[in-house]
Amino acid sequence: MAHFDEEVVKRILVEELKLDSITVTITIIGLRKLEDRLQPVLDAWIKDRTEMDFTFQGISIKDIMDKEECWFLSALGTMSMFLGDPEYIEEYRKVDFNQRFKEGNPFEHLERK
Repeated sequence: MAHFDEEVVKRILVEELKLDSITVTITIIGLRKLEDRLQPVLDAWIKDRTEMDFTFQGISIKDIMDKEECWFLSALGTMSMFLGDPEYIEEYRKVDFNQRFKEGNPFEHLERK
């Protein structure tokens, strides 16, 4: 679990990034759950919005951002999932995010019961 000053992050998200309150709340909840190994990456972003890359089993935060066309903090959440459950990586590599909503949930068979 990552450690950070929630008020500082909220201020960044609202004042700098102009995010609405729902997005801020969802982002904070996601950041609370980040894997410990991503702490330095999160710390760098909080300090001065540096988007430090991090690679795990051949997938980097930058790769995730490119594939999902998402922003840095969303990519951190995906990377955190990979760190916690590396078995998702191979399936993720197969997913074409341009087709993701046409074919259902590509991770359905991996969901825990």
